[in-house]
Amino acid sequence: MSDSKVSGSNSKHLEYVKTMGPVAKTLDLYQGESNVQMGWLLPTITLLKAKLQHLHISVKYCGPLVDALLAGLEK
Repeated sequence: MSDSKVSGSNSKHLEYVKTMGPVAKTLDLYQGESNVQMGWLLPTITLLKAKLQHLHISVKYCGPLVDALLAGLEK
C-alpha cells in the first residue's frame, strides 16, 4: 500500500475521531450520571453545537457528518 493512501486513510480516521469526540463526551455525560439535572441539558447542547460549527470550518472529509449532527440537534 502506498504511503499517501495510508496517510489519507489515517487523516480521515483522525478527522472522524475529532468530529465524534464531543458527541461521545456529551452522550457519556448524560448516560453515566445517575442524577443529571435538566439545567445541564441546554448549556451542554449549545456547547456541542458550537463545537460542531467550529469543526465544520476545518473538516475536509466529515462535512456531511457534521451537517447531519447539527441537523439532528436542531430537531
